[in-house]
Amino acid sequence: MLCFQRLILSALPVISLLTACTAQIPSTLVATIMPTSTTTARSTFTPTAISILTPSPSPTVSIPTFASFQPVMSIGLAASEHVLNMVAESEDIIWLLTDQRVMQYRQGTWTDYLPQFSGAIIGMDSNHRAWVVSDDRTQVSVWDGSTWTTTGQEAGWEPPLLGDNMRVNWSLAEDAPGNVWLADGNDVRMFDGVKWKVFGPDDLGMTITKEEDVFSETTLVYLKTSGYMWALNCHWIGPGPFGGGGARWYDGRAWQGSDSPVADGCATVVNEDGSGNVWLGVDNNLWRFNPLLKDWKRYPALEPPEDGWFGFINDLPLDAAGDPWPELIRCGGASCYTGNVRYHFTGTEWFQVGDIGTDDSFLYFDANGQGWVFASYGVFRIIEDQLEPVTDLPVLKAAADPSGKLWVLGFYEGETVLWTQSPDG
Repeated sequence: MLCFQRLILSALPVISLLTACTAQIPSTLVATIMPTSTTTARSTFTPTAISILTPSPSPTVSIPTFASFQPVMSIGLAASEHVLNMVAESEDIIWLLTDQRVMQYRQGTWTDYLPQFSGAIIGMDSNHRAWVVSDDRTQVSVWDGSTWTTTGQEAGWEPPLLGDNMRVNWSLAEDAPGNVWLADGNDVRMFDGVKWKVFGPDDLGMTITKEEDVFSETTLVYLKTSGYMWALNCHWIGPGPFGGGGARWYDGRAWQGSDSPVADGCATVVNEDGSGNVWLGVDNNLWRFNPLLKDWKRYPALEPPEDGWFGFINDLPLDAAGDPWPELIRCGGASCYTGNVRYHFTGTEWFQVGDIGTDDSFLYFDANGQGWVFASYGVFRIIEDQLEPVTDLPVLKAAADPSGKLWVLGFYEGETVLWTQSPDG
């Protein structure tokens, strides 16, 4: 699972923007398509310096190229360090977020951007501000590159209404006016530079599980064309998804979607095509929503190859034509994660892409429209809806910079290495 492993920084991808919209979403039509600025709040929480041992990369390892990808350099990461996200800001600036620090690659050098701290890294916004929540979750601090600023109860911050020992997969997104949005699995909160506004389950019109052994996760994604902030909720238990609160969207005045066909279920991914259509994965269904016509269409997944059933959609990239290429997670017996299957959906037909995978994979299209699949078991190139093996190097993260060039973080001979795509792709 991203970051899973589901990473909810979503994701991720990566920084989100929002344009306020005043229109309420009216009742909708449904069709099922079968397949053929800065706060001055007083600071009381000061991140505490701790020490992280960073092993030096071995100078004896010769790092290979693969396909059009050239090695940039090795990165010294502690054995206990977990990579959360990678952001390719430009052709020469890369950001790497782990659970222990934030690093910047620039002009051939990796530097630690974030002073050492106690607490948990939530994510980083488009202004290079790193957000950290205190261990007791009563305050949140932001590092702007030179100064820590902390907000707490006086600024409207509220600790998440979750059990003290319950883990939180935070999600961070940003809208067009520069508001920062966070989600913690129970509520969604927005910071306007001075105050926090917390939207609880009642505000969202969403049912959040209270069961002890069930974990609630909410992912925030901003879609630029519609100008809506989307909140996707899924409930998880050990074997896999266990329903969820579905999908909601904020139109600038209130949360919408409590009466939509995606109001319930395990909502995991959302994307938009060039025409402004919104594509969502809820349970094992692919949905398309036209915000202008208020029209919903459901595209049920095929039966998986071999046996079992599909539990949820893990990845939902779109190509230049607007076609979805979802990856679905197969379930069987008493649990899920029995295989991953990638499809190309044309709007009328589903085409399986490659064989059943053994772990989550993520698909990126480069500047030339070439599709690349990255997974813990290797890298593949998409050729006529099939996967062509490129290398078996394990990949941690991948990202596309604004020019469409791809960057890859993976392993080779015990080293963590950054690769970049050559100009000719």
